[in-house]
Amino acid sequence: MYLPEQDLLPPLDRWLALAFAPHRLEETISLMHTAQSDTAPAPSAKDVSRVVADCDTKLARYRDALEAGADPKVVAGWIAEVQARRAEAAA
Repeated sequence: MYLPEQDLLPPLDRWLALAFAPHRLEETISLMHTAQSDTAPAPSAKDVSRVVADCDTKLARYRDALEAGADPKVVAGWIAEVQARRAEAAA
């Protein structure tokens, strides 16, 4: 389906101007908040420590695999995944 921008923008601009008008701002924000999906609670420090420790264990095993002659390209992919997960948990 093709919808020319010139046909979409005027009604969209009118709708946005109405939704964010000063007298409707509180209602609009409330509706936006209600529409958000529930987010998971932040992980506890214990959970983060467990994930970081698990990642460190995996990284040590990957190093052992490299020293035993595993394919460096394959192990590099594993390392990148675990390092990303570790960084996410630490953040």
